[in-house]
Amino acid sequence: SEDQSESSITETHKNFLDPLVACNEFSEETRLRKTGTRQQTTTRSGFAAIHSIMPSIILKKTFKIKPSGFQVAAEKSFSFHGGAVDQNIVATVNQGLASLRYTNGANRVQFGVDKSGHYFATMNHNCQKYHEEDVICSIMDTMEILGWDFRFQYDSESSSAKVSGSSITS
Repeated sequence: SEDQSESSITETHKNFLDPLVACNEFSEETRLRKTGTRQQTTTRSGFAAIHSIMPSIILKKTFKIKPSGFQVAAEKSFSFHGGAVDQNIVATVNQGLASLRYTNGANRVQFGVDKSGHYFATMNHNCQKYHEEDVICSIMDTMEILGWDFRFQYDSESSSAKVSGSSITS
């Protein structure tokens, strides 16, 4: 039966996430999936079937660690990924972010298009320190109002450091 095929494809690929790797970065991803909409598919195999059943958006929060002498600075940014992201979604998210009350020195988080075509926003230190949770709540609330469901994935560190020392195998 056709409904069973869609259901089994959905269950099989429910936890599917593409690995995102970048040097000296940590990331948290929020997988957003449109609720209450199942589109018809013309094929039951491969990525096309998965994509049409489960249109997804990934909200990626990236931490870039920048050593500077005896101090370490961390820059945080957000980006939206996926074919379902469009200007209307981003404009609605930006409207919610604009309604936040930011303290003195905190930048207003707004998404714009970066050079690779993704919607991207950065936070300065004061925004991270005082408003990061407000920003995340605003984005999640807006996406839920627009009908998107979400789940979180926390990636481990995607870089490594050389450790000096010796070992003996006996």
